[in-house]
Amino acid sequence: MDTLRDTDQAIIALIEAADTMNARERYFYRQSLQALVRLAKTEQMNEVRASVGMLIGSPAYAAS
Repeated sequence: MDTLRDTDQAIIALIEAADTMNARERYFYRQSLQALVRLAKTEQMNEVRASVGMLIGSPAYAAS
């Protein structure tokens, strides 16, 4: 079963809303949005690690 993630659905909706783009522009737009999602996930994990580090008092988990 192939299900779409919420972020994939949001990206598809944004691309469909930009209907004046040609195929190449839509491809680059999609790739940029996916890169932005990956960056946000990484930033969120760094914040979680820093919070865990503060909670347990271990600088090994703290983000640099």
